Amino acid sequence: MGSNVTSDKSIGAELMDRVLVAGDEFGWGSAGILSGIARSLRMRAPGIIMLGLDTKISRRVLASAGIEYWTDTDGWTDQELQDWAADNDVQHAVVVLNADLASRLCQAGIYVVYVDTLAFIWGEHDPLPTGVPIYCAQKFGAAELPRHSRLTGLPALKWVDGIVGAIPEPTRADSGRPLIAVGGLQSPASYPGSVDAYISTAVEPMLCALRDDGWGPVDIAGNTGSARASTLERLREKYDVSFLTLPREEFLERATAAPLLATSPGLTTLLEFGSLAKPTIVLPPQNLTHTWFSERVASICGTETVLSWGDRTLDADVLLELQRCKGEDVAVRMIYETIVKSSEDSDAFAYLKAAARSAIHAATVNPTAMLPFVCSIGSSGADQVAEMVTSSPAQYGTPR
Repeated sequence: MGSNVTSDKSIGAELMDRVLVAGDEFGWGSAGILSGIARSLRMRAPGIIMLGLDTKISRRVLASAGIEYWTDTDGWTDQELQDWAADNDVQHAVVVLNADLASRLCQAGIYVVYVDTLAFIWGEHDPLPTGVPIYCAQKFGAAELPRHSRLTGLPALKWVDGIVGAIPEPTRADSGRPLIAVGGLQSPASYPGSVDAYISTAVEPMLCALRDDGWGPVDIAGNTGSARASTLERLREKYDVSFLTLPREEFLERATAAPLLATSPGLTTLLEFGSLAKPTIVLPPQNLTHTWFSERVASICGTETVLSWGDRTLDADVLLELQRCKGEDVAVRMIYETIVKSSEDSDAFAYLKAAARSAIHAATVNPTAMLPFVCSIGSSGADQVAEMVTSSPAQYGTPR
């Protein structure tokens, strides 16, 4: 990378003008993180202009984040990216989990604050933007960097708390409608059959258990548009389900009014739902990191409200070893293949339905069960990242 010339002054909240923001295209994890950081930036610098790059599948979720407009960089050369940043007078960026874009922006002379919520999982061969000025790694309980991690000893590495959105004030309002969050539901390794399989094998048993326990209509929030229309229509008719795609703040408001919550084990939503101190159930994992998060919640909060696939081949230790030996894609493909097989097994449906009924009862009895998990990670990460951005050098120069 070329030399960068920095000033001795930081941006300062009162001087903050514009900043690039970007996430990745893997599910909606980065959207929730960006939403929390964007809110903290707006509070610190009310006049800030945030310009979004790429992050196409998450834009609807970020509708309330205050992003001025979005630009696609598909097919751009590094010079075109640098010219665009110069034309828009942008020198700073917050990038969540998009290692390639972070590296390209850094090469273009942008001061990049990179946010990684999965630092504990990357091995020596994973592509990481280690050349960024600040590399924020979200804490995850007792998880440590792998022995051969390229992040070990990295001067730019900064550990931050859990990054969550603004948790709404507790409300007495009760929508009467349980809320099930399924997140992005897709990844580079997913396909329509695997998405349908997760809905049929993990979500439908929960719907069936809720109906049998006397609950009425249910809201399902997430990227369900990636599922087959026939699958969604069947669930609408059979269980009186509404499918929602909501901006992040509206999603959290809906969660605050729900009498019961269930979520696939994405870390951001686990922290947000756990902070609400409402009856919360953890659905079986969709991907590799979900498996880790799910087992961590179970180890801290107990297994009563955490649903598993009941398949030893999907244990976190087994999958992480597979990932380290053969790569993340191989581990994720095995997860999807196992879920698809489970969707064809009536015994798997019966097992998860029974587990869901037990979890509903346990969550209702102990609505604050998730709080210890939240406390083990913290929830101030968005403010910590925003502070690093507003404390960045005011002028960052471009490569020579």
